[in-house]
Amino acid sequence: MKLIDSHCHLDGFGAQLDTVLSRAKEAGIDKFVAVGTHLSDWKFYSELVKKYDNIFYTVGLHPLCGEEDLTVDKDVHKLADFFEADVPPIAIGEIGLDYHHLQGDGPARQFEIDRQKEIFSFQLDLAKQIDVPVVIHSRQAFDDTLALLSNSSIPGNRILFHCFDYGVEEMELLKNFG
Repeated sequence: MKLIDSHCHLDGFGAQLDTVLSRAKEAGIDKFVAVGTHLSDWKFYSELVKKYDNIFYTVGLHPLCGEEDLTVDKDVHKLADFFEADVPPIAIGEIGLDYHHLQGDGPARQFEIDRQKEIFSFQLDLAKQIDVPVVIHSRQAFDDTLALLSNSSIPGNRILFHCFDYGVEEMELLKNFG
């Protein structure tokens, strides 16, 4: 049986990457989807897929990408450029909302929530415009995630949840989504 690793991060292996991919192949993993989470790994993955015909990639800004000065106007628009490449990404992701590490109830928390929502919304809009699937990371933010997905009009069969820390009730809502 041939397997596909549908969510991996290959940018941290350096010179060991060929060895890692060889061991994975021996274990039956035939293809890989390298998931982009930050500006710094998009270019790496776009070059990697030119070298390996069994690797595909995505581009997206993880909700905890860590760039405090990241803005939709300055940085997030760079996502669209990758879809004009010779070998474009197959999806936008890993994107979403993650409130797990946000502390308190003050203005700083609300600022980060609003920032995550703005960046997530832009990426959803882009995915809808260029008709690609999305890979979602959602932790302790289900209601907001579902609301933004609903507003995006992306069909349920174009949404893959990667991080999901919820329960059966939320899963039932998603089963009937889109």
